[in-house]
Amino acid sequence: MSKEEKEIQVHELYKRINNSINKIDESMSYEYFALAVSKVLKEEYGSHLFSRFIKVLSKDLSSTEID
Repeated sequence: MSKEEKEIQVHELYKRINNSINKIDESMSYEYFALAVSKVLKEEYGSHLFSRFIKVLSKDLSSTEID
């Protein structure tokens, strides 16, 4: 998969997740969101992927410029 295709898929997934969150609670706290993501990882993906998930998340967050 090309970088452009990956970016398109990630953006589409972002839009769907964000729309779903807004349907539940537009002002959802970061704590509830983090706990829900943790539950999805535990229940649907398994502990064998935790370190990979954290690695990708950390890398992406650290490359984000903060204004």
